[in-house]
Amino acid sequence: MTVAVQADVARRTPHAGPPWAIVSTPPLSGRENMATDVQTLRRLHEEQGGPLLRFFRWNRPTVSYGRLQRREQISIPDGWDTIQRPTGG
Repeated sequence: MTVAVQADVARRTPHAGPPWAIVSTPPLSGRENMATDVQTLRRLHEEQGGPLLRFFRWNRPTVSYGRLQRREQISIPDGWDTIQRPTGG
C-alpha cells in the first residue's frame, strides 16, 4: 500500500519539494525485501520520483548485513536467516 503524505508541517517549511510517499509492505523474506528495495530504487530513478519512506518487516527472524560487510564477521543466532543488503555498511 502506498500513501502520499503532505503534512501541515511540510507546507510550513521552506522546503516545498514533492510530497513523501510512505510504503508499508507485509512481512516478507529477506530476499523478497531486498528485491523490493532494488525494484523501488530503480523505479524511482527511472521515473524521477520524489522522496519515499519504506517500512518493512521480516516473515522470519533475519539478520541483514551491508553490501561491504562479510557474513563471517557477523554474529548470527542459530536458526536465523541472513541476507546481504544491496547498499550500506
